[in-house]
Amino acid sequence: MNLGESMKMAIRSIKSNKVRAFLTMLRIINGVASVIVLVSIGQGSSQSVQDEINSLGTNLLTVSVTDTDSVKLTDDTIEQFKDLDGISEVAPVVTGRVYAKNGEAPTQVSMVGTTSSYLTVRDLKLSQGRFLTDMETELRSKVVVLGSDTADALFENQKAVDQSVLIGGVSYRVIGVLKSAGTSMGSSGDDVIIAPITAAERATGSTTIGTVYLKAGNENILDRAITRYKVR
Repeated sequence: MNLGESMKMAIRSIKSNKVRAFLTMLRIINGVASVIVLVSIGQGSSQSVQDEINSLGTNLLTVSVTDTDSVKLTDDTIEQFKDLDGISEVAPVVTGRVYAKNGEAPTQVSMVGTTSSYLTVRDLKLSQGRFLTDMETELRSKVVVLGSDTADALFENQKAVDQSVLIGGVSYRVIGVLKSAGTSMGSSGDDVIIAPITAAERATGSTTIGTVYLKAGNENILDRAITRYKVR
C-alpha cells in the first residue's frame, strides 16, 4: 500500500467515525496545551527563584555553618572577614525563637541578634525610628527593632517606637520598625525581632554564630575576596 492509498483510507476512516476522530484530536490538542502550560509554569517558577536570588544582591555573600560542632565562626573569624579587601560591611548573626509579649497574649517570633551593619548588608529600610548602633552592641543594650508583621501583632495600630516589649520576661525598648521585606527564598523577613547580638545571645540562650553576611563593592570584588580568604 503506497502513501496515497494510506491517506485515502485515513480520510475515509475519519469521515465514517467523525465523533471518535474529534475526540482523538481533542486529546492531542489538550496534551499539547498541557505541555505548553507546564513548560510555562516551569519557566515562570525558575524566573521567580532567579528574581528572589537577584533581590539578595550579587555583591552579598552569605556564610552559613550547618555543622556548628566541627566549625565555629568566632569573633576572630569575623575580624578576618572585615580585613578582606573590598568587603565594606560584615554582619554576624545569632538566631533563635523567643516569646514576645505586649499585654496578655505572647507571640512566638524569630529573634535575630546582629550588629549595626545588618541594615545595610541586607538592604533593609525603616518605617519608624532607627536601627541598632555599635555602642548598643558593646553595652548589651536591651533594645529591639521589629519586623512589620511583629509590630502589627504586638502593637496593632499603635506606634511601636519607644514602647516596651517583654521577651522571656525581660523588658526591651523598641527603637525601630522595619518596612515590609516580604518573603525571600520561602522565609518571611517581617516576622522578626532584631536585637544587638550581645543581648540576643542571652535572650535566645545561644552564642553560636550560624551565619555571617558580607557585602562587597561589586560582584568582582566579592570573587577576589573569596579567593583571598581560601588561600589563607
